[in-house]
Amino acid sequence: MKADGGGRNWLVGLVWGALGLGVLAVWARAASGAIPKFLLFNSDALYLPALVQDWAAGADLSGWRFPPAPSVFPDAVIMGLLNQSLGDLRLATLLYGGLQALALALAWRAAARAGDGAPNWFPLAVGLALVLLASGRYLLWSPMLVSGHHFSLLVGLGAGLALVLGLVRARPRRAGWALAGLGLLVGALTASDPLFALVFAAPAVGSLGLTAAVGRLGWRRWLPAAGVTALAAALGVGAQTLLWGAGAAELSPYWGWDAQGLARLGSWALRTGSQQILLAALWLAGMWAVVWRLPGLAQELNRGARLERHPEALVVELVTRLFLLGVTAACALIPVLSGSVVERQILAGVMLPVFFVWGFVGWPVHIPLSGGTCARQRSPEQRLRSAMTLLAGVTCLAGLTYLGGWGQMGAFLRWRPAEAACLDAALAARAAEGGLQGWGLADYWQARPLRLFSQGGARLAPVQSDFSAQAWIHNFNDYRQRFTYAVVDTDPNWPARLDEGLLRARFGPPQAVFTCAGEDGGAESRVLFYDRPENADFQEQFWGHPAFARFEAAGESFTFSAAQLESETGDRLGVGRQVREGRGPAGALVILDVSVPAGLYEVGADYASGDPQARWEAAAAAGSQGGGLALGEGQIPAVRVAVGTGEHLRWRLIYSGQGWLRVGAVTVRRLR
Repeated sequence: MKADGGGRNWLVGLVWGALGLGVLAVWARAASGAIPKFLLFNSDALYLPALVQDWAAGADLSGWRFPPAPSVFPDAVIMGLLNQSLGDLRLATLLYGGLQALALALAWRAAARAGDGAPNWFPLAVGLALVLLASGRYLLWSPMLVSGHHFSLLVGLGAGLALVLGLVRARPRRAGWALAGLGLLVGALTASDPLFALVFAAPAVGSLGLTAAVGRLGWRRWLPAAGVTALAAALGVGAQTLLWGAGAAELSPYWGWDAQGLARLGSWALRTGSQQILLAALWLAGMWAVVWRLPGLAQELNRGARLERHPEALVVELVTRLFLLGVTAACALIPVLSGSVVERQILAGVMLPVFFVWGFVGWPVHIPLSGGTCARQRSPEQRLRSAMTLLAGVTCLAGLTYLGGWGQMGAFLRWRPAEAACLDAALAARAAEGGLQGWGLADYWQARPLRLFSQGGARLAPVQSDFSAQAWIHNFNDYRQRFTYAVVDTDPNWPARLDEGLLRARFGPPQAVFTCAGEDGGAESRVLFYDRPENADFQEQFWGHPAFARFEAAGESFTFSAAQLESETGDRLGVGRQVREGRGPAGALVILDVSVPAGLYEVGADYASGDPQARWEAAAAAGSQGGGLALGEGQIPAVRVAVGTGEHLRWRLIYSGQGWLRVGAVTVRRLR
């Protein structure tokens, strides 16, 4: 017994040492550049630090457009505390990854302990995953370092399974606390990411129900855990709609139907498996280890039920194996149920749980460790311990080989995008020359890193290639600012790059241009300044966006920029919308369609016409009216529109004539 305990303690130290070396190896390889900085510091990855920065600065959060899975709990809390307290996004990212690795090991270790499995395997499993990431080839594990990818979902799977298995065994005195913990975990994680309801709640309830049915067990033993899980998941989905989908923020559309999603998932898995043989082998071994005992377990439970014996170990084992199967089936459904799955989302949100559940959880989570031993035959526990000792030693050695990059840690902690330093210098130079201070515009992938890594207080908002508002994962209230410059990537192959030619055509030549070298010898970026009073059309181009209209009281008016409104015929300009040739009633030059409080409104528009015989027609719910347009500039007479509760204010301006007509602004005033 003494020797056995000493051997076990030695193994515990070895597997936790493998985890620690794995974390250090990942940090060292990140510092050396083997883990690309774009994976760690792209706009998607920096979403939560940007959200917390807005909150800490007291910004108006009502305009935030969240991703389908907001991932606020606990990722934003952890990353926000680290980043705000340390003041260093690079150090916070490394520490966040280390904490996630530790949480993952502890959560699944608790699940294995509750299921009579091999708890010491899980620090080793996470250490092995980290060493694979440190190699630079298995970047599948990079979400462990990225708060925006909600790696906590995978941690929550282990913690939730531990609570469910604990409830299967718990005595009545302890069940209350376990049920409360399970409800809080499922509700909070589902409110943060609706996928948790699919990948945890559904498999948990299903595995409990199937085990009860197969074993002919009374529902009272399973109903509390299953009921709390289902109820908490439903409340979490409702809370998500309330928190992220109404009033304070807008949730992007999530559920859809894409029958090709499963085919793309299978293609991606085959390609990844052929390139990463070790993960594929672990995945297949885990699948076989979980599935092969299911028929025998069901038969044993059935025999036990007829004999009025319900072996607890068999029940726990069946629940565990069915749960793992359910998680995999749920992950396979994600690409079909979410209509906009791309390979990056499959990588972060689908295949990571699948690979972990099968490759690292499946075969060791519940290997039956009971059974007699004899002098000539080693027990399953002894064989597993020997295998773990060998693998832990190999993992430690591999981790040690990657520590060579530690000498570059100082450079990593000082790193920031090359364009960020150049932008800071350009802003300082223009300020010295008396240019107006304001915000900047950049494409989605440039705006957030430049903003978060700026040391000169640069603030940027993301726009699409045609300089229209970007509606993906950022604070829409940023468009209320005065803009004085734009950052344009010159790489012709970059699909999101801003169109500099369109920028110059719309707003004229810039007051100054600065050229910034790209990261690691990449394409240059150009900073174009429109920071003089005569550049008001550029600086105020978003001020008339429909999203900012309120109309909270009678007498309040709002001027919409026609460039921000929809059109069937007109070209979008920085100063409005323009049609070169009238197309009669077949198409509308300007379409106003906004959500406003019920009341009576008056709608008019400013115009400039190049045709002395042009005519206009304004159509609204109450009817239409029209008239002639004077040559040159003028104002279309106001049309009154009554809006009922829950209705939209709709108004269309139709142009008939030749030559051209430009509408610059549409003014709406609430009469009552």
